[in-house]
Amino acid sequence: MKARLLFATLALATSLNAWSVTIELDKLSVDSTRKVVLQDKRPAEEKVYRRDGMRSPIQYFGDKDFKTPPLDQFSILLGSQLPPGDYALEVSKFRIIDVFPQRMNSATAGAMMGVLGSMGYSTYFAAEESTTQDNITCLVSGNLSSKAIDASVSVPY
Repeated sequence: MKARLLFATLALATSLNAWSVTIELDKLSVDSTRKVVLQDKRPAEEKVYRRDGMRSPIQYFGDKDFKTPPLDQFSILLGSQLPPGDYALEVSKFRIIDVFPQRMNSATAGAMMGVLGSMGYSTYFAAEESTTQDNITCLVSGNLSSKAIDASVSVPY
């Protein structure tokens, strides 16, 4: 439940600011009793903006689309939800994706699943409304202190 709230907060903050050239997320303070050491093992292509043409109803935000990289924000938010202590967060996937079939008047849910699947993201979009409604989806996969994590949340707008 805490992880879902964490993702919802990050995704909602992104959706509210999605029209800016650079998206500014709220500044967060780090709790010194909870230390999350982040190892970013994402491939380079997951760190940059991508959109497959102006008619594509999907855009993938990159780290530079934000004043503060969202993965750093996520690790701070995650730390605030954990008991005091030191934690290792190894991230192999982290992406903020804007899916907007309604805004583009697009009836392409099947095609979008194909595109998302080709990038390894289709399992994060299991609910039909995540590809038929305009939404921001935040997804993460990796390990938190040697325990596998794999989650996403979609916030409609």
